[in-house]
Amino acid sequence: MEPTAHFTLGTTYFNLLQYENAIKHFERAEEHNPDDYEVLVNLALCHDRLNHHNKAENYYRRVLALDPKSDEICLKLANVCLKQNKIDESVLFYDKAIEINPNNVVAISNKASTYNIIVAIIYVYCLAYFLLRCTMATS
Repeated sequence: MEPTAHFTLGTTYFNLLQYENAIKHFERAEEHNPDDYEVLVNLALCHDRLNHHNKAENYYRRVLALDPKSDEICLKLANVCLKQNKIDESVLFYDKAIEINPNNVVAISNKASTYNIIVAIIYVYCLAYFLLRCTMATS
């Protein structure tokens, strides 16, 4: 089967939300052209939707290497890093998306939300430390 046929079938399965089947066809298309931007984006999206975040991250990184000025890919990469608790990396990719497109309100909002997560984590650690110290003081 031709690579374009695999891409078309992959797209059809993707639209039907059958991501596993879509991946099979996108991977076949990738075999013929490993640097096909659309194929790699679709593979990343499929893996992301299936919560295969590590694979999605790898595909998004490959796409970003092909188009380093894509704020949308930076945003997707930041989001998938955040899903893997790679907070530092997610902030870096949000920053890159904002640098490329200062009007990317989703990247700005997600970066702010990520900082809220960091503040919440610090608060919990401080509270736990305080409670521990209080418990030790009353013992």
